This record gives sequence, C-alpha cells and structure tokens, in this order.
Amino acid sequence: MTWFEFLLRDGVKPYQSYRTNIGRIRSINFVTDPSKFTKRADFDAYYLDRADNIYRDAVSDLTCVLDGASGGRVVKRLEAMYTSIFIDEMQDLAGYDLEFLRLLLRSQIRVVMVGDPRQAVYLTNRSLKNKQFRGAKLIDWLRAQEKDSLCVRRELDTSHRCNQAICNFADSIYPGMPSTKSTNDKVLDHMGVVLVHKDDIPAYRMSYSPQELR
Repeated sequence: MTWFEFLLRDGVKPYQSYRTNIGRIRSINFVTDPSKFTKRADFDAYYLDRADNIYRDAVSDLTCVLDGASGGRVVKRLEAMYTSIFIDEMQDLAGYDLEFLRLLLRSQIRVVMVGDPRQAVYLTNRSLKNKQFRGAKLIDWLRAQEKDSLCVRRELDTSHRCNQAICNFADSIYPGMPSTKSTNDKVLDHMGVVLVHKDDIPAYRMSYSPQELR
C-alpha cells in the first residue's frame, strides 16, 4: 500500500477516538493546507478540513499523537498485525514521518527500508519538523538511528541501471557519499550525461522524449 494509505488505515483511523469522534476522519486532503497561523493545540483547525479530511502534512503527526494518547496502542496493534514492514523509496519521508518511523524502529516489528538520498525528488511531508533531514540530509538521520542502535545501515555501491558516466556525474554532486560502480556496460545511442542549451530544448524533447524531473 502507499505510505499515506498505511498511515490513514493503520495509524489514524483505529484510534482516532482518543482525539475526536469515532469514524469522523474520512480521507486525506492533498490539495489545501490549514492556515499557517493555526496552532497545533486547535485540533479541528490544525488537523482537519471542513469535510473532516485530514491535511496531508498532519497524517503522520496525528498518528504519533494518537499512539501517545492511547498508551502506545497504535504501535501495539501494528505489532499484532505485521511481523515485517518494508518501506521503499524511504528517502522521500520527511517531517513527522520520521517520528513515526522511529516508533516503528523501536517496536517488535522487523523494518526494512530501502532508499537513495541522492534520488530525493519528492517529499511526503512538508512540515518543518525534522527539516534538517530533508533530501540527501536524510543520511544524517539514519546515522543517528544507527548510533541509538535502532537500525543497521548497509550501503550498496553498485548500479545495474546507469552506466559509469552517469554514476560518475551523480557521485560528483555528492562527494561526501561513497562512489558508485556500474555493471551496465551496454553502449547505446544517446546514453550518458548531456548538456542541452535552452534554445535546443524543444528539439531535444522532440527527438528523445526525456522524462523531466526538474
């Protein structure tokens, strides 16, 4: 399931009665945000819109709040349901997601996370909480969890997708991380690192149909 589906279904809904009415929270509002002047203590205004949908940046926040308010029942329920939880693309997690992730790491559940901080192009959470660990800085958060004996890091330095030219370019952007070795020795047309002048972008799109990340 998606990260948000997991938080809503297994984090918020089972124990929402510790902060609001049973069955009140319906879904997630991915479109609008609460007023920036809203205080966290104002439950209705901070967490929910007028249709009783929870704001996207508040889902993991409320999951942590409900776990605390219920005496840890959120995590205990997860322990009864899952022996293992696997999280892909974990470099996208941010804000209170990391607080909830820390609760999972302290639980009896085996948590396996896979991610590459260098590929952080999306954030699940825009909260200012843990802002110092956004994007590539997530590696610092992982090191802190390892220091607290909550996880063991294993760094993989082999790329089966990108050729060595691409790996070398990517490594140059993050000199503080281990260099990458490529096992891809295929020689294909237009494969590598290319600089395109802004005037040539329309023609480049027409010729190669690139997937644009920025």
